[in-house]
Amino acid sequence: MARVASRLPHRNDIYLVWLDGEEAIAAWSDTDGTYGSRHLAARWAADGTLSKVKALINVDMIGDRDLSLVNDTNSTDWLRRLVWDTAANSPEQLCSTDPGALEDDTSPSSRPARARWT
Repeated sequence: MARVASRLPHRNDIYLVWLDGEEAIAAWSDTDGTYGSRHLAARWAADGTLSKVKALINVDMIGDRDLSLVNDTNSTDWLRRLVWDTAANSPEQLCSTDPGALEDDTSPSSRPARARWT
């Protein structure tokens, strides 16, 4: 992803962020889970970065030997098209051409309301 992004012309900054501590220790709640992303969101809100973010791509669970990324129809259309068009120009065949909807711990509906990015 970094290799491909570095070769593309772009007007905006691109941040690649690795988060840890996203799973709940005991049970999902407003204070148990998404530790790394909540910390980053608070930090970026405090320093003004958050208001400048135009898009966020969450790349989760990508350690599979036979990785095939789903064309997630729950995602924003223009951003999904950008990602898949870019991936089509990559020598790696990591992206499925079949659209599908994902539900996991990163879906807003699976977390308490106040733990979501807003």
